[in-house]
Amino acid sequence: MKYQFLKTVFFFLGVGLIAYLNSCGNQNQPTEFIQNQKEVFTHEDSVNAPVANLLDPPSFDFGTITEGTVVSHTFHLRNTGHSPLIITKIQTSCGCTTPNFSPKPVAIGDTTSFQVRFDSKGKGGPQTKFITVYSNTIPRIHKVILVGVVNAKPLTK
Repeated sequence: MKYQFLKTVFFFLGVGLIAYLNSCGNQNQPTEFIQNQKEVFTHEDSVNAPVANLLDPPSFDFGTITEGTVVSHTFHLRNTGHSPLIITKIQTSCGCTTPNFSPKPVAIGDTTSFQVRFDSKGKGGPQTKFITVYSNTIPRIHKVILVGVVNAKPLTK
């Protein structure tokens, strides 16, 4: 009886292991899912794509501020590509940092800007806030950073 129990346990462990190993590969995923995991660009796509050239350093140091201070910085981009540039989304690493941008297309040779606002309320110490800009360029993602130090608000009596 004990032998039969162990035999059953090992059987199910073996079946589970085989199922797990088969699920690790991409062979069971639909073709369109595999294709969407990594965008494929042709030479023609890259030649005709807009190019976002950041006109500012990619990192802005707001220095040392007191907790509760709101800091904002504007980054500027120029479209040096061959088609209109469109910023589709800007995502920040924390809710204390908010972006403001225009989704309007930027003509070839024109510039656009986006503002990033950091609210230091409830923050303290060194701060690094990552901002990810999504657009129709190749590559689609560009990153900028806000850095600085937030000193604790003085206690009031």
